[in-house]
Amino acid sequence: MRHVLVTGPRPSVTVDAKSLAPRPANGQDIVFAEGIPGFEWLRRAKLTWDPQIRPFFSLEAVAPRGLAVVCVEPTLAMPDYDLTIPEALVHALDLHGPCDVWLFSLVTLAERREDLQANLMCPVVVNVRTCRAGQLIRDDALDLLRYRLWQPDQAEIAMEQVG
Repeated sequence: MRHVLVTGPRPSVTVDAKSLAPRPANGQDIVFAEGIPGFEWLRRAKLTWDPQIRPFFSLEAVAPRGLAVVCVEPTLAMPDYDLTIPEALVHALDLHGPCDVWLFSLVTLAERREDLQANLMCPVVVNVRTCRAGQLIRDDALDLLRYRLWQPDQAEIAMEQVG
């Protein structure tokens, strides 16, 4: 079962990933109040969905231009992925519940697809209602820092899910 636990001043809520918000529209700008660790200057970025790189998509810096990062939804990489969003991030992003939450992870590219890795330890949490985002650094998932995307038993399943 895939779920996200949202904690904070509102009651805690556990939901199935199917109850989470749908991904934002192609070209949608998202705002990082504090940037992303390593890219603290990155405050505004655009999500771009290109059918040629499905199931991946890109996060492109709006200003200054020049940085683009490949991303993937963590539940596609790991179907049983779960996450607790701490109170500070719930408050900072003004999350009212799971229906506000959409997640993605940054991908490390490699020459062979078998070597692609996603950072599932530090997902980006997006409030789809406000388009505010922040990167969560989990202290309980060091083994997910360089998660291989093409697990032998998962690669076929993932490709079936995206069409």
